[in-house]
Amino acid sequence: MSQNNELSAEAVDQALGAKASVQEAQAQQFQALMASASNNQDPNALNLDKKKEYYKHLIGKKYIRPEEHEQLKAQGKGGVDQEKEFTKEHLPELHRVVEANGIMTMDYRPDRLNVHLDEDDKCKNISWV
Repeated sequence: MSQNNELSAEAVDQALGAKASVQEAQAQQFQALMASASNNQDPNALNLDKKKEYYKHLIGKKYIRPEEHEQLKAQGKGGVDQEKEFTKEHLPELHRVVEANGIMTMDYRPDRLNVHLDEDDKCKNISWV
C-alpha cells in the first residue's frame, strides 16, 4: 500500500513539474508578444509594403473579366498579353475589383487588394483598405 502511495506522490510531483513548465512557456510567449506589440511590429504591415510595390504593375493594364477569359480559352486564345492585360488569376485570393463609378462597402480590410477600373476596364488605381 505504501508503494502505491509513493508512486502516486511521484506522479503528482511529475504532473506539477509539467504544469510549471507549461506555465513558464506560456509566460515567455506572452512576453514575446508584448515586446512585439510595444515595438509596433505588425508582420502583416511589414509584408504589405512589398505587396503594394508588387501590384503597382497592374496600373494601366486592361482587366479581362473571368467570363471573357473563359470565352477566349474556348476559342483557343487563352493567353493574355501580360504586358497589357491581367485576369483574376493574377490577383491575390483576397481582392475586390471596383468598376468605374461603382459603389463599394467601406469595411476596413488592409489585407484586401482593391483594383479600381476606368470606363475601359483599365486599372487606374489600387488600394489596400
